Amino acid sequence: MAEEEHKEIEIGTMAEEEHKICESKSGKFKGMCFLDANCDSICKAEPGSTGGHCHGIFRICYCTKPC
Repeated sequence: MAEEEHKEIEIGTMAEEEHKICESKSGKFKGMCFLDANCDSICKAEPGSTGGHCHGIFRICYCTKPC
């Protein structure tokens, strides 16, 4: 399996570990991502993910989860 891209995002100004959110490309979403609601739904079905959104020029679905 290809190495997943992970990104760390701080929520607000909270720097504590439990307040950080990590993102990674969805392993199940197929095609270009135009609706955040579709991405969110697919991501919530992936283990450990709490949601998702479309991002970038190439409209890729990224799933979110606590770091």
